[in-house]
Amino acid sequence: MKKIFAICLLMVLSVTNAQTFRIVNGAGNFKSTVNHAVTDTITNATTMYQYAIIDGYNDIVVVQPTFTKISGTAAATVKLQGSVNGTSYNDIGSSYTVTNTATQSTSWIVTPSSYKYYRLEIVPTGTQSVKVVTPVIVRNKPVR
Repeated sequence: MKKIFAICLLMVLSVTNAQTFRIVNGAGNFKSTVNHAVTDTITNATTMYQYAIIDGYNDIVVVQPTFTKISGTAAATVKLQGSVNGTSYNDIGSSYTVTNTATQSTSWIVTPSSYKYYRLEIVPTGTQSVKVVTPVIVRNKPVR
């Protein structure tokens, strides 16, 4: 009986962890992996992705990454991308260029929300360590 309970608990935890990319109750953060904290660090020239899943129809999705230089020379190209299947991604809007300043932020506004799967593609260049946090809000017009 204990083994069955442990297996069931493990299955529930596995399903729960798989859901952590989902944006719930209209707000959340993009994350690089399901169990990762909301803060990521860009290191040198290694491309990094942050992901979010936004279910249903939404009038507005706002994605606003903030980049904070830790050391080195901050430089990267950042793109918001969307997908209907979580595999093939398309660019949304223009890319953003991270420059060598202490802190900077940008935002993408998607209206209406066209995709279920979103990711931020961060392609750094040079030698650097930069912290990135990417909050997202989802809004719908009130029903009257």
